[in-house]
Amino acid sequence: MTLALLALDGKLLGPWVEELRSVIATLPGDGAVRLNLENLIFADAAGIELLQTAQRNGIQLAGASPLIDALLAAPHGSAVANDRTGV
Repeated sequence: MTLALLALDGKLLGPWVEELRSVIATLPGDGAVRLNLENLIFADAAGIELLQTAQRNGIQLAGASPLIDALLAAPHGSAVANDRTGV
């Protein structure tokens, strides 16, 4: 089995959500995929929803910070849906 490892750094928001979605779509379906979230410091609602969907589809999420873990635990990114801080 082949393991595809993607590392996310910084913030997952705006156009980066679609970029990650595009990258994930190009990965072969016959191997394991792991997203390393160690250096991910923030994700907006769309980013969290993408990560939740990826996880439901069998993609492993590893190394998430307590903040990212908490956001992932919220149903469909609702924890950040009202974020107006402009982060």
